[in-house]
Amino acid sequence: MKGKRLVDVLDDIPIMTKVYDKFILLHEKMEAFNPNIDDPELRWVENIIEKMAGDGYEPTKNDLLTANLYWKKWK
Repeated sequence: MKGKRLVDVLDDIPIMTKVYDKFILLHEKMEAFNPNIDDPELRWVENIIEKMAGDGYEPTKNDLLTANLYWKKWK
């Protein structure tokens, strides 16, 4: 069953697409629990998503660490 392993499937999808999808999921979770648009955490995630969609921005290590903290908080 070559080609059915998780590693093979993940190699077909560009890494930034996976990261972008995770940011979208994080945004949806945060918005579901706290739809206040004045929330700085929600605004930060929206800003990163806009950057990634618009000009091909790649999140820095600090961006990913911050997103990980928010992911754990809003899980």
